[in-house]
Order: sequence, then structure tokens, then C-alpha cells
Amino acid sequence: MRKKQERQSRVTATQPAGKLDWISFVEKHSPWLALILVAAATFRIVATYDIFNHTVDEPAHVASGIEYLAKNQYTLEPHHPPLGRLAVALWPFLDGRRPYGRQDYIAEGVLILYDGAQYDRTLSHARAGVLPFFWIACAVVFLGGLYLGRLPALLALLIFSTTPLVLAHSGLATNDTAGTAFTGACVLAWIWCARKPGAARGAVAGVMSALALLSKFSSLLFVPAALAAITAAFIWRWKPAAGAFLRSMVLPLGVAIPVGLLVVWAGYGFSMGPVAFLENQELPAPALWQGIHDLVKHNDEGHPAYLLGEWGRRGWWYFFPVLILFKTPVALLMLLAIGAGIAWRHPRALPALAGALAIVAVSMPSRINIGLRHVMPAYIGFALVAGVAAAEWLRRDRARRWAAAALLGWLVLSVGFAHPDYLPYFNFLAGDEPERIAVDSDLDWGQDMKRLGRRLRELGAEQVTFNPFTRAYLEAAHGFPKILETDPLQPSPGWNAVSLTVWKTARFGLFHEHRDVVLWPDRAKPNERVGKGVLLYYVPPPR
Repeated sequence: MRKKQERQSRVTATQPAGKLDWISFVEKHSPWLALILVAAATFRIVATYDIFNHTVDEPAHVASGIEYLAKNQYTLEPHHPPLGRLAVALWPFLDGRRPYGRQDYIAEGVLILYDGAQYDRTLSHARAGVLPFFWIACAVVFLGGLYLGRLPALLALLIFSTTPLVLAHSGLATNDTAGTAFTGACVLAWIWCARKPGAARGAVAGVMSALALLSKFSSLLFVPAALAAITAAFIWRWKPAAGAFLRSMVLPLGVAIPVGLLVVWAGYGFSMGPVAFLENQELPAPALWQGIHDLVKHNDEGHPAYLLGEWGRRGWWYFFPVLILFKTPVALLMLLAIGAGIAWRHPRALPALAGALAIVAVSMPSRINIGLRHVMPAYIGFALVAGVAAAEWLRRDRARRWAAAALLGWLVLSVGFAHPDYLPYFNFLAGDEPERIAVDSDLDWGQDMKRLGRRLRELGAEQVTFNPFTRAYLEAAHGFPKILETDPLQPSPGWNAVSLTVWKTARFGLFHEHRDVVLWPDRAKPNERVGKGVLLYYVPPPR
């Protein structure tokens, strides 16, 4: 103890007093500062609710959650697990929203959102159901960062809570933030259990594993991959006795497995029923097995997507690395590069980096390339590594202190200037036309219909030629003029609006057919951009 105090005294004597004062203050008050950061991010998220209309996926999540709450069944669309959907449907359900009985889950969700002419109220209530998951994700970042120190933990939280991808999907009634929160919580719970194995900690890890599965099926891939990478990094750096470690985990695993299975079954309402693809064999939680089967089938079949000027259905192995490069703030990318170098000399940061990279790596073979949101849990690890980098440089010489402060300031300001357009955020490397890189939920998820309706009213448009990406009551609820269908080969006289995703991915309904056809927006220059996801053209009527 005396040697430790003497060593600390020597370190203190070699550092400037002013630097120690503010670092000591930050570390002492880090829990309160963390709450301030989370509150500020929450305010920014809530401020986007009324600006954007519902995106493509939100009606399906709301409809499925309402079905579960109202009918105690989960059959409308089991492609996703129920936890996040229950959260987004709870407040609208308590406010009186009920199922309409449509089999088309998108149409069902749209009807629920517009029910009673309370569209903005219902949508805001649904989106508010995601906030607890955002708070859990922030808690995971901060608590995980405490293994690295109080200053890295606080800086990691600052970085995570100002990442546009996180802010965007924490403000939508979807399950991506729920999946991020509980994937991170599950990994953290298993690390906590491994540090001191026991039955109680095994039970907690089992519950977190179940909640991760009930949030998003991708956790079945992400959690094992992240834990394997973290374990490998741990063994490589510290070289523990592997045999003794594995024996110590037998009891926690023995407790976690039955506890986790019970919680998953409870999440599906302790249901029993036939599973169609298993020849109607009776199983617990039939919607779980059907949902996993549907997801695997979806991945096998692929999904229409667009990347770097190419159309495809089978995906690209480099999709997620490219999107990380262009949709992550450059300041964060630079901190990540610094942190990766520091990880070799700061061993505790290496597992966070390994876990994040493992999540990205196992996602690269995916054939569903429709959004960086699918690897959002990796940003927990990225934030921790960047937090270590910033903290390390803030403790060094003046040049590195100023560099770290400049990068953190750049990150905060660049994201602040992007408000409220966190979803279509691209960094400056993407240029002025990010649709050349990617669209869909990375740029145009149908979120700009309110803005487009308002702009058309300002222009006095009596009609508009437009193929919307999201289903909505555009004329009845959002003030659109008469809408005509788009001809892929030529614009119509008057105003033409173009959804970037309908243009680039759907090719106005042509998809992979007639690939030699040049679509008219490929050769025309728009008059203006409405929001980030819609282009507006005007063609003078013929005399």
C-alpha cells in the first residue's frame, strides 16, 4: 500500500497541477456528469419526434406489439422478437390504440398510427418506448468503461451518446436500440460473471442473454462472437490457466441456461403451438422458432440493396466496413485509430476492440445489406476504445491534450450541426451526394414526408408525381396535393419528387429488370433537396 502511494505521489509530482485538478474533478463527479450527458442526448432524441413522420419499419413494430398486448398472440409478423415491440406499443395501447385485424402488418400499423386523427401523439408515444433501451445502452457503456477508469468511461459515454447512428435509431419505434442495449448488457454480464464465477452471477447472465434474444435475433450471432473474441484477447494478453477458468464457468453456465430459456419462454407468453416449417410440430414459443426460420430464409434469399453505384440482392462483404467509414464522424474514426494503437499498450482496451470487430466481422457475410443499424452494438466497443484514446492523450503532453480536446469538440459540434438529421448523417468524406454510396435506412427511410408536404404547399403545387418509399396517408394527413405515379423513363410536367431509395434500390419498381434502362433522374439535375432523402424537380408544362 505504501509503495502504491509513493508511486502515485511521483506521478502527481511530474504532472501539471491544473491538469490534475480538472481530471480529478471529472473523475470524482463522473456519475453526475454521465447523467447530464444522457439527459442532453435524450433531449436531442425527443426533439426529433415531431419533425419526422414514421419510417418504413415502424408500423410493423407498432402493429405487432399492439397485437400481442390486445390479443396475447404474436402471429402478425414474428420475423423479429417481441421485447422492443412491446415497449413501443405499450403507451399507444394504454392510450386506446387497438388492432384492426388486417393481415398486412404494414397496413395494420399505418391504420393504428393514424387512428383517431392523433398521428403525432401516437407516433411520439411509440418512439418514447425506445428511450429506456437507450438509457440501458448508455449504462452499459459507462459501467463497461469503469473497467478502464472513470475518465475513459465518461468520455466513452460522451462519444456513444453523440454518435449519429445511436441518436437516430433511439428516436424511432424500432428494435435496433433494444438489440444494441441488451447485446451489450449480455456481454457485460458474462464478463462480470467470468471475473468472479458464481450461481447468482450466472443467473444474471442468463437473464441478460434471454433479454438480448428477445430484443433481436442477431444477438444469437453477436453475443457468442463478441464473447469469443474478448476471451481470446484476454487469454492472449494475460495467459490465464485455461483449464481452471473453464471449470469455474461450469456452475454459472448450468444456472444461466435454464434461467435464460425460462425467461425467453416467458417473453413469448409461455405459449405452446404448432410450428409450420416443422410440419406443425408442437413446441414452446412457436413464434420464436418461426421467426428465426423466417430470418434465415430472408438472409438466404437476400434483399434488394444498393452500394457504391451497384444494385444487388445478395449483399457485399464490404458493405458494413464502407458504411462505417462514411457514416461514422471522422473525429470518432480518428479516435478509434488512436485507440487501436493504444490497445496494444493498454491491455484492458483490447477486449472492447476485439468484441466490436467480431460483431462487424460476423455480419459481413450477411445478404441483408440495408443499414448500418444492423451492427449498431459494435459502437459500444468503438466508444470504449475511443474513450480510452481520448483519456490517454488528455493525460499526456500539451500537444496531445489539445489534439484530444479538438477531436472531442469536433465530434460534438459536427453532430450538433447535423441535428435533427441523425438518420441520414454521412461525414464529409461522402461529399454532397451520399446517395452515390448507400440509401435505405442509412439515408432515405421515408422520414421526410412531412417536410415534402410542407414544401409542396409552399410552392403551391396542385399535383406531384411521386412514388413514396413509406406507406402513409400523404394527401389526407400530410397536406400533399394529388399524387401521380412516376414513369421510370421520363418525368411528368410540373413537380416531380424522387425518393432516393425508390430511385436507387427499387429503380421505380424495375429492381433488377431492364438493367440497361437509364432512369430519368440519372440524367436530370434536381431543383432542390427536401430534407435529406427526397429530390424535387420541376418540368415546365409543354406550350
